[in-house]
Amino acid sequence: MKQLGYFSSIFVSVLLFSCGNSDNTPNEKHTIVASTPFEFASVIESIVDTVYVGFNHIEDLDGADVPKAELLAGISKLEEEINNAKTEINSIQPVGKNPRICIDAGNNCLDAAKNLLSLFKKSADLLSKPDSEWSDSEFEVFDKLFLKYNEALEYSIDGLYDASDRYLNSQIERP
Repeated sequence: MKQLGYFSSIFVSVLLFSCGNSDNTPNEKHTIVASTPFEFASVIESIVDTVYVGFNHIEDLDGADVPKAELLAGISKLEEEINNAKTEINSIQPVGKNPRICIDAGNNCLDAAKNLLSLFKKSADLLSKPDSEWSDSEFEVFDKLFLKYNEALEYSIDGLYDASDRYLNSQIERP
């Protein structure tokens, strides 16, 4: 569905920032190390932003009206990336005062992304057919749900950046 183009435009800015020792060996527990509060907040934002780039692939699959199985495979891959991102966020070595606000906000974003992805999964039959074959009622129902989940996702993203700002401001020593 072409509406997904709107979704991907929300996530155009991706932080290409990483630090510490993050190797992606499956099932290997590792800790991402940030040496400053800025790095700590940036790593969380980067992990979350990277997940959202994965939605571009889902949009491409939808735009190509690929078979349901191929769409579901893309959705499953993004689900795995979200789960891995949650593990990474929760494994970051905390830095500074009150780092939990950034960790919680990052996890909230990933939960909202997972909810939107769940809608895509439930709508795979619909998304795998050309838009011109959608009935008005199919479009209305999907659009209403998409807007609801997308709004929750946008709200959680705003919350992440607000939490990062509050976290960084709390690190400043005031006289």
